[in-house]
Amino acid sequence: MPYEIPHSQRKVLAQMEPEDFWQNIAEMKNYKEEFVFPNLVKLARVTLALPHANADAEMVFSHVTDVKSKKRNRMGNELLDSICVTRMAMRQRDEACYQYKITPDHLSKHNQKMYD
Repeated sequence: MPYEIPHSQRKVLAQMEPEDFWQNIAEMKNYKEEFVFPNLVKLARVTLALPHANADAEMVFSHVTDVKSKKRNRMGNELLDSICVTRMAMRQRDEACYQYKITPDHLSKHNQKMYD
């Protein structure tokens, strides 16, 4: 049986952000208390989960290329990941590595146990 969204509700839906809009559509039920648009909602949620641009991925590849050079080609993934995360965190805070305050706690962790 076809389902029509009331005109008053259409106006409200038209003003919503996409996530809220689809949440409202997902909660709509017919007179039998069945969800009206389950497949459409699944499709919309998958579509909304897709990245809109690839700038983030390109930025990560750029960082990886900067860190893992020809001279550092034997670097493992764990170290590469750690360096990239640290670089991005410092850039986000607008800090440089020479400004980082090293505490006695940091120094105490640099011992043989690091390599076990």
